[in-house]
Amino acid sequence: MKHRIQKATIEDLPEVQRLRKKLFEYEKDQFDNRLNTKWSYEEKGIEKLTERIKSPDDIVLLVEKESKNIGILIGSTWADPTIKDHKLVAELSSLYIDEGFRGEGIGSELIEKCIAWAKEKGAERLTLNVAAVNDAALSLYKKYGFNDYYMKLKKDL
Repeated sequence: MKHRIQKATIEDLPEVQRLRKKLFEYEKDQFDNRLNTKWSYEEKGIEKLTERIKSPDDIVLLVEKESKNIGILIGSTWADPTIKDHKLVAELSSLYIDEGFRGEGIGSELIEKCIAWAKEKGAERLTLNVAAVNDAALSLYKKYGFNDYYMKLKKDL
């Protein structure tokens, strides 16, 4: 059965929250046990996700398959003051596909849509953050031409 990708509306906020929570739970389990998995349901999370859905500078895509939402992509744009002439930059901030649907090319399709959206917005660059040990995500992003750009190190205290 084919999936369907659509832009989220404010009526989709509960599904955006649910999928963002699942992303945080996955990342907490796999990469950073300090993540706040309840953020999407807290006041600041609700406010930020609502902003993202409504903003013309952001993109929130939901993936529906088998009558349920199984994936999400969230991206944003801004004029980066650290780049000459304050060029527009886009960021892919969230990408999640339910585990049972991975490996079907849905993540690739979402990345392609995000790249097209960033170009349409006139962004000069598309960035993202990924856990250094998330080999599957790193492989997928590198397939689309993302390369090492900035390294952030951490030390738990």
